[in-house]
Amino acid sequence: MDLRLAAASRKIGRPDYVLLCTYGCSDAVDINKTTACVSLSKMGCIKVTISKQDLPSISYFHVTCPDLTENPFTQSPEILWSSENFILFRVHLVGPGPPEFFLYMVEGPEFKRPMLSLLPDFGSYCVREMLDPYLVGVVPDDDGKSHFVTAFKRKESADCELHIYRLEGSTGTWSKEHIFPDFPSWARSGVFPDKVVALGQEVGYVDLLKGILFCNVVKNPVKAHFIPLPNLLPNNQHYFYEELPGQAIRDVTCTDSYKIMCVELEDLFGFTTRIPDPDVLHDFEVDPSMKVVKHMRVGWRLVTWYREIFWDHWQKVCKIHVDELGEVSLPPHGRTEPLPPKNLKPSSRAKKLPLSDLQTACPILCGDYVCLLSKWDYRDDEAWIVTVDMWKKAVRGLVRVKDGISMRLNPAYISFVMKNYRKGESDGRSSLVKDTPFHGKRCLFPAEEDTEGFDNGTKRTIWLSRPP
Repeated sequence: MDLRLAAASRKIGRPDYVLLCTYGCSDAVDINKTTACVSLSKMGCIKVTISKQDLPSISYFHVTCPDLTENPFTQSPEILWSSENFILFRVHLVGPGPPEFFLYMVEGPEFKRPMLSLLPDFGSYCVREMLDPYLVGVVPDDDGKSHFVTAFKRKESADCELHIYRLEGSTGTWSKEHIFPDFPSWARSGVFPDKVVALGQEVGYVDLLKGILFCNVVKNPVKAHFIPLPNLLPNNQHYFYEELPGQAIRDVTCTDSYKIMCVELEDLFGFTTRIPDPDVLHDFEVDPSMKVVKHMRVGWRLVTWYREIFWDHWQKVCKIHVDELGEVSLPPHGRTEPLPPKNLKPSSRAKKLPLSDLQTACPILCGDYVCLLSKWDYRDDEAWIVTVDMWKKAVRGLVRVKDGISMRLNPAYISFVMKNYRKGESDGRSSLVKDTPFHGKRCLFPAEEDTEGFDNGTKRTIWLSRPP
């Protein structure tokens, strides 16, 4: 392991990551250091507060209107995008008209405290231009007093159109920029973004299977350049490519204006025979054309990569095999606990089982941690967020997912950096989870290209469209 990478990632005083639910709460909450508000003519004051919880617990985003007696929202406020200092969210208000969009800043440009701004006419423009609200990013101007909100729209072939909204004070103006990126030969079709990141004054449109298209929207004309992501891990290349959304196996984050991190989840496979090896083989049983070898999943691994935007290469940082993560404790469940005999009540004790027994997908990169969506069966409604410490190779904790929230294509949880808050500065509420202790390593990590040789019959990745 490269000690320079370890020092860069675990640098003292680095911002603290939280796992933030993208669906906002509209219930009242106590004011804290994250609270910001803005006054609007038609609904009075709108107030935003983040209930911060240290990982592995989940943090929540509260949007309230204290001047109104009734809830003005027709559905839950929704976070569309976040970076180290910004959260872009929308609310659907009672009555006709498009949704309203707001920009929340952890640290405002003048008073170094949280700030909330309405984006005037942003919603109506997005509807008129048919823009995808999930492909929007925010970067500050040189002076930090104005901001550029940039939406991505694919055009013919590999070129694209950027719709740039400049927010200055309480007013916003739109402009369009047609760009023709210079992609490598293997990516001539361009990018199909899965998410948006920000790095300094550049907005990055991330195609999790190809790479990141960075656009410096502060400069005129816009400057664009492409950074490829690492090649998919071997089994993902063979079994996954273009079959499912990239969010099922990868995530990318950017921090400190120049650092890029990538995590990938890979299924591991082995072989087993469908019939036992007989000691006596009759002539009528001989059939060389019959396939007696079965390809099966036997585990998974996580791999993280690191680079700086000025580099021309990626460097591998951490590797974890699921067998190194030991066991987790799950509450009683129909698929993990059989029905008891008659006249006996079901056990209320937690069930301990290897993490490899759960189906796992959708990694979310939170600094030194990776949060994973896990289920006992891909058809289940019940799921958990499992937080893995990549450096200690341990399960940090496990939290049940909020009912009714899907993590298939539009992630219900995102990583967010609380720049002004350090570890332990939660809002004082009780933790949602009791940490799951680490039970030690169960096997050595396999060689880099060795993805065979595991025969413990475990379950792996959630296949979001269909089981393989």
